[in-house]
Amino acid sequence: MEAEIRAMSPEQRRDFRQRVRLYRRLQEIDLSLPKSQMVDGQPCDSKSEMILQSTMDRLGIRYRYGVPVNTYTTIRVMDFVVGNKFWEHEGMLSNPDYAARQDQKHYEYQRIGLRLGENFMITTEVQDPANNTSYLKMPQIIWQMVCEGLVSARKVWNTYFRRPRTAH
Repeated sequence: MEAEIRAMSPEQRRDFRQRVRLYRRLQEIDLSLPKSQMVDGQPCDSKSEMILQSTMDRLGIRYRYGVPVNTYTTIRVMDFVVGNKFWEHEGMLSNPDYAARQDQKHYEYQRIGLRLGENFMITTEVQDPANNTSYLKMPQIIWQMVCEGLVSARKVWNTYFRRPRTAH
């Protein structure tokens, strides 16, 4: 290794030393976050909810996260509330216990007047059993956000597709 370092140009050696210092420094600090916290300090229960929160932040959608909802029999925590629309994200539907709990929540939400397409929406993940994973199809979720009236099509277009103007 010493011979390789000696063979480097002064710039390469400087870059190498800087990388070594950075590597050592990164080993000294703790950058981990609790599962329930995003980088900006907002609460979050899952990676998918973190992605949804980041998307809403990017689109300028004002939301409340983790809102308690009294269903007369229990207090449930709704993932998001945007304006007067309640939003539940269901991530682990391949888990039978989780899916059964979601069905029970839907029943309770219906009893207190939450209706799909009116004041309640659900987003889900795509299950990939071959790889034992799931993922979000964000284009479909963003389209659902537009259809549910949470954000305008123009705002989405300008956020994702409008090219920034360059000075001439």
